Amino acid sequence: PLSRWWDKHSRSTLRLAAMLVWEKERYSAYLDMLPALEDIDVPWRWSEAELSFVSEDIRAKALAKRKTLDEACADLERFGLADKITPDLFLRAQHAVASRAFSGTAAQNGSGAGAGTMLGGAALSILAAVAAAGTGVASLPDAALGGAAAVAACGVAGAAMSSNGDKAMLAVLPMIDQMNHASGMPPDLNFEPTAGRWELRADRDYSAGDEVVISYGAKDNNDLLVQHGFIEAKNREDAVFLPAPWEALPAEVSRQLSDSGVEELRFSRGGVVAGVAAGRRLLSEGEVPESALREAAKVALRTSAVADGFADEST
Repeated sequence: PLSRWWDKHSRSTLRLAAMLVWEKERYSAYLDMLPALEDIDVPWRWSEAELSFVSEDIRAKALAKRKTLDEACADLERFGLADKITPDLFLRAQHAVASRAFSGTAAQNGSGAGAGTMLGGAALSILAAVAAAGTGVASLPDAALGGAAAVAACGVAGAAMSSNGDKAMLAVLPMIDQMNHASGMPPDLNFEPTAGRWELRADRDYSAGDEVVISYGAKDNNDLLVQHGFIEAKNREDAVFLPAPWEALPAEVSRQLSDSGVEELRFSRGGVVAGVAAGRRLLSEGEVPESALREAAKVALRTSAVADGFADEST
């Protein structure tokens, strides 16, 4: 019954949300934990007046996501699925998947090896349910529908394959995905194929009453706000990009930066300055002469009010 809707909406977060709600009797305990729609405070839920207070980039991303979700909900009605997959529960599930699910690749060679898995972008070393099925721990249907303590769906286009034959996928891990974010090293989270379970190992000692947190990855506050609905004070991933101040630089400094491919300067917290080439590619320390970079940074900070908040840390 889901096939026509599924074929039209290939985004993995939409598919996994639809699967969760389609099987809501099976996953009622998880779905009952989800916040009410009116309590989900993320930019795609904001009014036009509220979006006027954020950057155009955030506004554009919010409106694009709202359009995608509106179309997905309209097609639930169009294909006669709205009674089974109610729009309200679908949107709540989609927010949970988009902000909490783990994604990555699962090896297809039966070895159970996987790589590059993440929580909305945070690098981890966990295996996906498809990999669990490859070890013989669970059948593929069980792995895809909650076996091995996960709910999984294939990635974009149904089975996004990498160059080495691995399959991209997305997985929801109940309880683990309820942990809050704190910047730091990614969590030590692995699937144990012999035990058929996921294991999260603490990276430090915890006392009774301490909150256990994990890192969602290296995300600046724009990414955190758009995807998760919060920001982090003094987020070390925040950065300001400024154009290289060509006209105010000595000729030799300009030549060195130009020869290095520098188009912009990236100022991040902690006094870190980096050269940025075309396509926002960060240049390594060895690619740009340090003296030229520091001179350009000082001039850019003196001439730009945008970077005032970073000036004390970078000069």
